[in-house]
Amino acid sequence: MTQNDDQSPLYTPYWNAVKQLTWKVLTFWVVSILAAVLLSPMIKIQVFGVPLAYWLISGVLLLGFLGAVAYFAWQMDRLEEQVRQEQEPTPMCMTKTDDCTRS
Repeated sequence: MTQNDDQSPLYTPYWNAVKQLTWKVLTFWVVSILAAVLLSPMIKIQVFGVPLAYWLISGVLLLGFLGAVAYFAWQMDRLEEQVRQEQEPTPMCMTKTDDCTRS
């Protein structure tokens, strides 16, 4: 087994950052759902015969979900741009005679 085989692609810094971001977004989503479900019985107002809590939960959770997806996409774009910049060769490495090996 070579040294490169010891480290799975799932343990690279990129994938660790992706997993961390995913857990953050999922945690936000679960906390949002729990907060909405646990706090909704406190609202006793009726709108068109339906509790106001239903309207608030449906709207807030939808906006929270869309916000979480937008945040995830924005952070992933930033992360991928950072990785892309790290992998691009520097301008000094454009000629064949330069030593462009990275340590």
